[in-house]
Amino acid sequence: MVLAEINKGSREQELNPEDIRACCKAMKGLMTMVKSGQSISEDLFLLCQDRKLHHYSDVAFADNESDLKRIKEFKRPLLIDAGFLRLLHIEMKESLQDLSQLKKIKFVSEIVREVVTPGQNVPCEFANKMATRLKNPVFLNGFERIVRHCLTLPANQAKITNVDETCTGIVRVLKGIQIFGRDRVLTHFTYEGERIENSENVVPFFVENTSAGGCNSLKVYISSTVFFSESDFSETLAKAINKLALELLTPSMCELSSIFYRPIAGINEYLNGRKIRETGTDATSSFCPTLGTRVPRDVQHLLIQDEFVFYPQQLVAFELDDPFDRNERGLPTFILVEVCARLDADNPSAPILSAKYRIRVNREGEEKTVQASCLYAFARSRETPNLQQTAIVISTRPENAENENTFRQTDAGNSREDDESKQRSLIDIVEEMKRLLKEASSQSPEELKKIIRRLCLKWHPDKNLNQKELSTEVFQILQHLIERLKKGESIDDYKISKDTDQASASGASYTRTDTEFDDFFDRMGERARQYDRQQENYRQSSSRRNTSGYHHSNHDYEDFFRGFTHQPNPQPEEARRWMRQAKHDLRSAVNDGTSGLSPSFDWMCIKCFEASKIAIRAVQYARDSNKMPEFAESLTSLSSDLNDSEISCLCRELDSLITSIGHLKYPSQHGFPQVPCDLYREGKAISAYQLSDQIYERCSRIIEAADDEFD
Repeated sequence: MVLAEINKGSREQELNPEDIRACCKAMKGLMTMVKSGQSISEDLFLLCQDRKLHHYSDVAFADNESDLKRIKEFKRPLLIDAGFLRLLHIEMKESLQDLSQLKKIKFVSEIVREVVTPGQNVPCEFANKMATRLKNPVFLNGFERIVRHCLTLPANQAKITNVDETCTGIVRVLKGIQIFGRDRVLTHFTYEGERIENSENVVPFFVENTSAGGCNSLKVYISSTVFFSESDFSETLAKAINKLALELLTPSMCELSSIFYRPIAGINEYLNGRKIRETGTDATSSFCPTLGTRVPRDVQHLLIQDEFVFYPQQLVAFELDDPFDRNERGLPTFILVEVCARLDADNPSAPILSAKYRIRVNREGEEKTVQASCLYAFARSRETPNLQQTAIVISTRPENAENENTFRQTDAGNSREDDESKQRSLIDIVEEMKRLLKEASSQSPEELKKIIRRLCLKWHPDKNLNQKELSTEVFQILQHLIERLKKGESIDDYKISKDTDQASASGASYTRTDTEFDDFFDRMGERARQYDRQQENYRQSSSRRNTSGYHHSNHDYEDFFRGFTHQPNPQPEEARRWMRQAKHDLRSAVNDGTSGLSPSFDWMCIKCFEASKIAIRAVQYARDSNKMPEFAESLTSLSSDLNDSEISCLCRELDSLITSIGHLKYPSQHGFPQVPCDLYREGKAISAYQLSDQIYERCSRIIEAADDEFD
């Protein structure tokens, strides 16, 4: 063969130009033979960058073109560049890969290792952000969903023996990732443990695979001074994880890289859209609640009104707002939160209403400190609800639980832990109410009002029609106790006779005369009746489903909280809040158009456009707060999910009139020398206001209809 003959004559010396041309021609012919599937039996000598022929077992090929400049001082002979053979680099790489099956040729990426040059770690905002994301429970749940999805695909089933063990191992890789910030991330190549001179390179980020104690892990170095694409970083990190996972995650690499940069709040919805199955279908899989989700109105009747003791990792409702505080009608607004800790846990004898709890309020891990009276445990009465019986509380994890998804039943308060399952007498009920009222009155007027509201709602006869006699008697006594506190009188001497279970103190036959309290109790009665209707609807729905999420099993427990986001969750109160802002913007728009000598018609158009967006958003809250689309520049796009022809038509007209917010604000959107205020004059402003006002009115009617349907 030509290459072997030239090698004999060269005696390991540099070749002359004529021999080099002959070698290049012969090597190109060799590549063609390999691609056509012909076998190569004789010994091979290949031309390298040092202008010499070397035995194929001694040479290396730089499979990454970008590495060529960095490995000029590599000890091993490097094959000549593909250009000398008049081939593309990828063509030569593919041919050598085929040739390697017959004659093993080393690729530089296989024998050279790139490592981080030692340096000083520094604070880095992106590094901190990514480290926080890797610990976020929503992100971890999404990662596990992708892993389990890949492991259960037919292509991978033959490669693994135990899905759970393999999944645990891959999740452990993710949790073991270490992230560091550097002013400048500098890397270099090593070969057989020695550094290759002049191979340094400055990169925006670098993922290094390290081995310690037989276990591989990833270290990520991120530059705090070099700009880079977040999607490029995510793709690189996803590939590194997949490599350690033995390429088992290859089918879902797109989804894997996406969750590293997508908003945390959108991960679950994104994976749902990509048909990635959820975890939580068995007792061993993890469950991640959607913290910060608004509690559906139709389960508010399940909130325990007289429970004020909570436990770490308990999922509870946190009260954001209650119209009662403003002397208004309507239902309160709650979000789902997780209890982190009781701040005075070392003092169990402290009054329960004075306790403060640290809670986690959203998926990003934000925490805040709140009073016990702002929190509500979830419960479900037994098949035959009884105010005197134990409620099943969806709550706590035992301190010695080995499985993080093991939850237990608990009573509605630690003071009733031993005797709550017994019939509670009227005496017990009154004494407990007195204790709570006395504790609340020692706190603040606002705290007292909140406790009064909660106790009234618990015992209101209209909410407890199946126990009308007991609830009526307790409610009358509660009214009397409230009146005493309002007058500044003591409630200590108020007693119930043990013989007759009747009130023995003066004033027991209490009659209200305060009009303020009349209004309070009227509003309370309205809410109690709403909760009673919820209870009945829930009871019927539960009997049809035969599951409600309030039983003992983890599956039901998880299904209940998943229902907060996977079922329609209308929030009319939030819708009305957005409508108040939309109305304000419309009024402000009128002011801009009638401001004396210098009306701002362009800003009038802007406010009309924004008011319309907010009103449409309000309708979406009224229908289902779980399906809130991202804000869009186009009103037509934003309103498309409403399926309302009248709103769609009005939005198209307003879009056509205004074009875009950018068109209204920026001179660059118009031909020189015009600016937005030159084009958006009184006629357009009036038309914009009329269209926006019609959108507002139509949205108001939709929200009212949705609210009436719920009630």
